[in-house]
Amino acid sequence: MFHYAGGKLALIEAYMDQTSAGVVEESLVTRFGAPTHRATRAFQVQSGATFPQQEVEWTLGNRSVTLLSPDLTTRRMSVTYRDTSALAQAKARTKPADIM
Repeated sequence: MFHYAGGKLALIEAYMDQTSAGVVEESLVTRFGAPTHRATRAFQVQSGATFPQQEVEWTLGNRSVTLLSPDLTTRRMSVTYRDTSALAQAKARTKPADIM
């Protein structure tokens, strides 16, 4: 999914099969270099079972790319791109004082 804020691309969310996580991470390392953050945490599904979840993040100035594996289900992973400056500009435009 692509999200625009104030006419500027602000957020991209992509979901794919969790088995692709290694290949996707390698591609992101090739593109952006070493991750700036890496963590493993417990991920609990609706049935109550717990699995390890990998979070890998690249911070690129006011932009970031985050890989979560698994995400929402044990067979799905997500990659999210955020442009915080575009999101902040859009939020500032929606304040009540700006609307009147």
